[in-house]
Amino acid sequence: MDLRTTNTQQKGKKLLLCIQACRYDVVKRGARKMDMKITEDKDSDWDIYWSDINVQPDRFSKLRPYQRINAIPNISLLARKNNLASNLMRMSQVHKEDYNYFPKTWLLPQDS
Repeated sequence: MDLRTTNTQQKGKKLLLCIQACRYDVVKRGARKMDMKITEDKDSDWDIYWSDINVQPDRFSKLRPYQRINAIPNISLLARKNNLASNLMRMSQVHKEDYNYFPKTWLLPQDS
């Protein structure tokens, strides 16, 4: 879905960005520069929800068709080094030829 066709803009209003879980001023400045309205009320009828912290998976199932969140569910499975290493090692056991590109990795204290 293109942001230009959100529910809010169909009504002729500005996009509403919820920054209730955002602590970075650059997000707020960028939103103002793009002529968005800003709210800190997570229960409002926002179009975009910006979060600096992990968003609970049940939150995604409650989204309206026009709402977007700047997060990816379960991203910590790849973004955290220990989880990435664990997943890469597991995949290399199953697909030896396809997963032979990363350096030898240890998870401490389990691998000590």
